[in-house]
Amino acid sequence: MEFNEFRIAVLAFLALTPLLMLRPKLIFYVYLGLIVYFPNVLGFGVSSNVKYLSLYGAGTGMLLLPLVNIYLYSIFFLSVIFSRNHLGKVQHCSTLTWLWALSAFYLIYAFVGVAINAPLEKILGGHSTINILNMTLLMATILRVYADEKELPRLTHFLIFCVVTRDLFGLVRFAFWGGDISNVYANVEKIDVTLTFQDINDSLLACVVGFYCAWVLLFKWRLLSLRGRFGYAAIVALTVFTIMFSFRRSAWIGLFLAGGLLVLRQPLKRGIQVGILGGLVATFILTTLITMRLGQYEQSRKGFLLLYDVTGQQGQVTAKEGRFTELAVALETIKENWLWGVGPWGHYDLGGPRDYMHGGLLQVWLKLGLIGLVLFLLSTLAWVAFYLGKRKSIADQERGLFEAGAAGLLFLLPTFAVGTPLVEFRTMQLMGLCLALPYLAYTVEKARNATLPLSQPSGHP
Repeated sequence: MEFNEFRIAVLAFLALTPLLMLRPKLIFYVYLGLIVYFPNVLGFGVSSNVKYLSLYGAGTGMLLLPLVNIYLYSIFFLSVIFSRNHLGKVQHCSTLTWLWALSAFYLIYAFVGVAINAPLEKILGGHSTINILNMTLLMATILRVYADEKELPRLTHFLIFCVVTRDLFGLVRFAFWGGDISNVYANVEKIDVTLTFQDINDSLLACVVGFYCAWVLLFKWRLLSLRGRFGYAAIVALTVFTIMFSFRRSAWIGLFLAGGLLVLRQPLKRGIQVGILGGLVATFILTTLITMRLGQYEQSRKGFLLLYDVTGQQGQVTAKEGRFTELAVALETIKENWLWGVGPWGHYDLGGPRDYMHGGLLQVWLKLGLIGLVLFLLSTLAWVAFYLGKRKSIADQERGLFEAGAAGLLFLLPTFAVGTPLVEFRTMQLMGLCLALPYLAYTVEKARNATLPLSQPSGHP
């Protein structure tokens, strides 16, 4: 028997299972490390002579689901069986309640698909909205395992370490090895740019960690040593570099949104100072990096550079040509199936069957109908209500992780609006992480305050 990569991975997983069953937190750290370090490499933008590892598809040649998906399900069930149940402490997680309802609706729809003999690979494939279920399982696992005063700092430090080392790798590769091998601009569109990371999720991770470090710098400056100040400042600088030189429009806009949140959450005087500094960085992006990439498109001269591929011949934004054409076509299918959708296995016709689009909300509506869309919107509104309602109950010094989760979701807004987040396993996993961080921070801070003497303030370092 030939021991290919798939069989080796299966044997390694089986060999480690007894140990990991005894240490459910360890198995999650391993999983989180995989999600941080491995990008969504689907082959698009990679030169034909370059070999790469596609973690999120590994195993599907022999299994209906990738190994990493099975790994996630194993983590969830192990956390339920073997870990202490911290989920009861997270009493305000109405977001998860709605996500469970949406996941249940998908599963019911999946059983309907099986009953009518729809292709099983379509029902369980990445384009079926199964990643909403995957995101829900991740969020539930995190809240179960890490809503603890001792565990949350460990999770935070682990996440910072993984993201910083990943970004340093991107920096060295950018400087000496020609940047990311997945470079659709250079390899497909023939644009002469070198990327730190093409995958939007690497920029998302950098944003979350960079935002947290910036928050610590701004609110704990006097409590930090000189070495600590330098370290956090270096991480913030590395974050900006990573995102700027991804050359992704969605990443640039996401950075602007996250930066705006950081400015708004400061006292007035300091907010103005941070805003001016951020404005200088934004000016550099708009005047230098945009022209480095987008200025090389001849057709971009007809309209604003950032909108070169969504404008018509007269420079107006249109859905009749360009990248938004698929949205207009998909919307016609949605109108005919507005209540129930086309099912997780369904598609619309764009010169042939197509089962995904560049638009998150429309993707949910297409697949799961108005019922699925409403459940998704209710989960979003529940999260926003929690964020706005509980934000002021945490002292400014301790709110870094709480706000970092919100910054990550703001960063993802452009991707969710005009990208393909629902069909990407890694994107939805990290979205679940961002959704969970404010709940974790609030739960831990609330438990900490409950054990403090009445004379001690809640904002202690």
